[in-house]
Amino acid sequence: MVLGKKALCLVLSGMMAVSVVVCGTLSAGAEIIKIGDVNGDGEIKVADVLLTQNFIAKKITFTDRQKLAADVNGDREVKVNDVLIMQNFIAKNISEFPVPDIEVPTEPPTEEPTQKPTEPPTEEPTQKPTEPPTEEPTQKPTEPPTEEPTQKPTEPPTDEPTKPSVTVNGTQARVGDTIRVVFHTKGVNDVAQAIQAYVEFDAQRLTLSGYRLDTWSNCMKNDSEPGRLYFTASDIAAGFPITDDTDIVSLTFIIKETNTDVSTDVVLHVEEFFGESSGDGNFKYTVSDAVTIE
Repeated sequence: MVLGKKALCLVLSGMMAVSVVVCGTLSAGAEIIKIGDVNGDGEIKVADVLLTQNFIAKKITFTDRQKLAADVNGDREVKVNDVLIMQNFIAKNISEFPVPDIEVPTEPPTEEPTQKPTEPPTEEPTQKPTEPPTEEPTQKPTEPPTEEPTQKPTEPPTDEPTKPSVTVNGTQARVGDTIRVVFHTKGVNDVAQAIQAYVEFDAQRLTLSGYRLDTWSNCMKNDSEPGRLYFTASDIAAGFPITDDTDIVSLTFIIKETNTDVSTDVVLHVEEFFGESSGDGNFKYTVSDAVTIE
């Protein structure tokens, strides 16, 4: 969805006060309305947030089904509070909405099947193995080794072994080191309206000690799941200006104890992105090599 910036700015001032009473008759044949799934694709993502914001701003209209799906707090209105709840759900700060999915009764079938299976299977297999193996191996080793090696190292090593290293996104670091990994845009000049993404890393090798999401002014985030940092942001009015080399997220990690040299990558997954000019999903980014910091 690509929205004109001029039109978006016109609706910002009235956006917080707009509410729409959810009413009307459900369409015939509806069965279950998934709360939060405004576009009906079976998932709850930032696209549903954008649709709801546009509805609140009176830029689009909703069907009765969409009104019910967008009313995530169950107060029979679609308002900005519903948007905030959706964003927290997408960022995994909450695991469920205040209200459950809505089941709409449909007409039950008028007839039940009349024919049922009349007979269960009458026989079980009758033949089982009749004899277990009768013999075990009879010969065992008769004598243990009689001598131990007689020569032992006479001097301990004079140097302590070097600590194993962990190579993160191409940069080698030692246990206890702090490193920084930065993801930034590549070849983009746009105004972002929404982003939904997460960072994935090896929690057995790395401890997330900090992160920055400065580009996204009203970002919802969650770092409670080991090895994941979720974040989502949306703004249909002002948006988020991005150019080539704009930071998407900057992270710092501490290298954990390890027994062997290992290599691991910190990975960014952009699940959804909406921009004024680049449209849906046309979002390129890259990652800088990890840098060891003091």
